Amino acid sequence: MSFIRILFILVFVLGSYRFAVADNFQVVTKQNKVGLIDAQGNQIIPAKYDQLGWSEKNVALVTPNSLIGYQEAGLWGVLNLKDVKIVPAKFNSIYPVGQKGLLLASYRDKFSLQQKYGLLNDKGKVSVDFRFVNLWALDEKDHYLARQEIGSDVFYGIIDDHGRALLPFQYPNIQKLGDDRLVVKNTDGEVALATFEGKLLTNFAFDSLKLSVGPALVAYKNGAVGLLTKEGTVTVPVEKKSIQWELDHWKMEPFADLTLLSDQNKVQKKYMGDSLSPISETRAILHRNNADQVVSSGSMSSSIVYPHLVPVNSNLLVARKQDKLALVTVEGEQLTRFRFDSVFVKEDFVVLSRNKNSISIFSATGVKLSASYKGLKILNNGMWAFQQGKYWGVTDSTNKPVIYARYDDVIEVHQGQFLVKYLNKFGVINRKEEWIVRPRPTPIQWAHGMWFSKDQFGSKLTNTNGDEVYFTFNALTTHPLGFIERGNNQKIGLIDTAGRKTFFVDYDSLVDLTHGKYAIYRGGLAALLDDSGKVVIPFSRGVHHYATFGEDFIGAKLDDQYGFIDMHGTLRLANRYDHAGAYMQDRAPVNIKGGWGFMNRKEEIVLQPNYDAVKPYENGLAMVQKDGLWGVVDLNGQELVKPLYPEMERMNTGGFLVKLNGKYGYINNKGSLRLTPKFDLIKPLTSNRLLTCRRGKYGVISSGGLDVIPMIYQGIRYDARSKQFIARQQRSFLWKKP
Repeated sequence: MSFIRILFILVFVLGSYRFAVADNFQVVTKQNKVGLIDAQGNQIIPAKYDQLGWSEKNVALVTPNSLIGYQEAGLWGVLNLKDVKIVPAKFNSIYPVGQKGLLLASYRDKFSLQQKYGLLNDKGKVSVDFRFVNLWALDEKDHYLARQEIGSDVFYGIIDDHGRALLPFQYPNIQKLGDDRLVVKNTDGEVALATFEGKLLTNFAFDSLKLSVGPALVAYKNGAVGLLTKEGTVTVPVEKKSIQWELDHWKMEPFADLTLLSDQNKVQKKYMGDSLSPISETRAILHRNNADQVVSSGSMSSSIVYPHLVPVNSNLLVARKQDKLALVTVEGEQLTRFRFDSVFVKEDFVVLSRNKNSISIFSATGVKLSASYKGLKILNNGMWAFQQGKYWGVTDSTNKPVIYARYDDVIEVHQGQFLVKYLNKFGVINRKEEWIVRPRPTPIQWAHGMWFSKDQFGSKLTNTNGDEVYFTFNALTTHPLGFIERGNNQKIGLIDTAGRKTFFVDYDSLVDLTHGKYAIYRGGLAALLDDSGKVVIPFSRGVHHYATFGEDFIGAKLDDQYGFIDMHGTLRLANRYDHAGAYMQDRAPVNIKGGWGFMNRKEEIVLQPNYDAVKPYENGLAMVQKDGLWGVVDLNGQELVKPLYPEMERMNTGGFLVKLNGKYGYINNKGSLRLTPKFDLIKPLTSNRLLTCRRGKYGVISSGGLDVIPMIYQGIRYDARSKQFIARQQRSFLWKKP
C-alpha cells in the first residue's frame, strides 16, 4: 500500500468517524448514525442506526453467537452481523444474559403503562413470558431474580431460563448477597439465607444478613449479632453486641448482664443487653443496639420489637419505626399506623402530631378521643381546644362543639368560662359565648376564683358573674392570701380572696413565716396573720420581728431581744436571746452572745450555745457546726458525731452524707458512722436505700448502713415504677478463630 493511500485512509477515518472499540469490532459514527466495522476496517453493518450495542453498557458488544443490539427511534432490537434484524426495535431495554445466549428485554405495557420484563432466545422467540415487573440475571447459569405483580401486591421469586419458579413468588424482598447467595425476606419482616437455585439454607430467623471482611456472614436479630457460614450453619449464636474481624480472628463484644433484683437482693430475672427500662413489675423494655424489645418475667422472647420504644404507662407504648411514631400495646397490638412525627403525654392523655398540622388526642389506653385538627390543646374538664384554619374553638370529649372556631386562641378554662384571644386582645367568655371580661390588650389571669386583669387605667378583679368586685389604679399582684396592692410610694395593702380590702395601702412588707403564718410590717412593728389573712397577734403586742413559726410557739423580737410567744401573743419564754429559730421536736435554736445552741419549752438549755451554726432537729438529730466543721447531736445535746466534716448533708433516708478529703461517708439515722469517708459516690435511691460506689464497683446499703446488694456491679439503677433494682455487669471481649 502506497504512502499516499495510507495517508488518505487516515485522513478519511479521522475526519469522518468516531470509534467505540469492543473485542474485534468497532462502532463508528457517520453523519449522526452508527455502524460497525471489524479490526481491519471492513464494514460489517452500515452506519444507519441511532445506537449499536446494548441498553446495559457493561456487557460485550457482540455476543458469542454474533448478535448485537441496535436502537431506532428510542427503542431496541437485535441484529446479526449480516445486518439481518432478529428482533425488531420495540423494546425499552435489551441485553444478553447467561450461557445460553438469552436476551433479557423489557417493554412498556400500553394498558398498565408499566415496564414488563421477559427473556428471548437467540432466534428472537419468547423464552420466558413478559409478565414480570423486574428481572435480573443472578449468574451465568441462567438463574433469575424476578418481581411479579400478584393482585395489588408485588412479590419476589427466583426462576430458571424457562420461567419455572425455583423460589415461589411470596416474598416482599429478595436481595443478592455476594456472588452466590440471596437474602430472602418474608411477610413478617424476617430473613433467611438462600442459594441462586432457590434453596433455603436457614429458617426465617434473622432481621438481616450482611457480608463481612472475614470468612463468614454476619447475622442480626433484635439488636444482637452472630455469625454463620455460607452454608447457613450458625457458628456464633446471634446474641453478641458487636463482632469485628481483626487480622486472623473475630473480636466479639458481649452484651452486659442485666439483673433485676428485689429490695432484698433476690434475683427476679436476668437479661443480656445495653440497658433495661421496666414498664411494670412483670414487663420491661430491653435495649440492644438499635432495637427495643418488650420482655416479660416469664420469657425473653417477644415479637414486640421496634427500633425505639417508650412506655406511656404499664399497658401502652410509643413505637418509632423509620422516623414515624405509632401507639402499640405491651401485648403487641398496633393501635395506630406509623404516621406521626411527635408525641406529648399529659396526665391521662396522649397527643400525637403529624406533619405539624394534624393532631389527635388518645386516651391512656390508646383509644382515639378527638378528630384530627391542625392544632389541639388539652384544657380540663374533659375538653380540648382545637384549631381549624386560623381560628380556635373548643370541643368536649365526645367531639361535640362547645365553642365554635372563631377565636385567635383559646388559652384555658375555669368553672365553665374560657380565656380567649380575639382580634389580638384577651377576654373571657362563657359557654354561650357571652363576654364575662371584654377584650383588652393585656393578658388576663385566673386567681382565687376570679379573673384578674390589667390595662392602662388600672387593675380589676371580676367574678364569674361578670361583676367587677375590685378596681384600683395601683398595681396588683397575686399572693396566697389574695392580692397585694402596691402604691406609688411602695407601700402595700392586702385584698382578700373575695376581693375585699383587708389592709389599706399603708404597710411596709408581708413575709411568709411558713406553716400558714404571715407577718405584716409597718413602722418597725409586726402583726401575725393566719392563712386566711386574719390578724392573730395585733401590732399592739409590740413585736418588732417574727422568726419562723413551729410547734405552737413563734420566735418574736421584743425590746431588742428574742423570746417565744404563743398564738394569743402571750410571752411563754423570756425575751433574752440575740436570735431564735423555730421549735422543732420541742427544741428551738437560740443565739446567745454570738453562739448557737438549743433549748426546750421549759427554757432549759439542752445544747450549750458553743456552735457557729445549727440546723433544726429532724428525727431526733440535728446538725451543728464549729470552726467550719459539721457534726451531729441528739435531743439531749450529746455529740454523737463530733464536728469533723467540712461538708455534711441531711438525706431523705434520715441519715447524713459527709465528705472528707474528696471521699464520701454515711452517718445513719441513729447518728452512727456506718460508712467511713472512702467512697467515690453515695446517693439515695429510696427512703431507705443508698447507692454506693468505690473503685468503679456499685452496691446498695440500707439507711441503717447494712449491706443490701454487694458492691460487685458496674452500675445499679433503681426503677420506681417496678420497685426493683437493675444491676449491670459488663462482660469481657472474646476472641474466636474461624
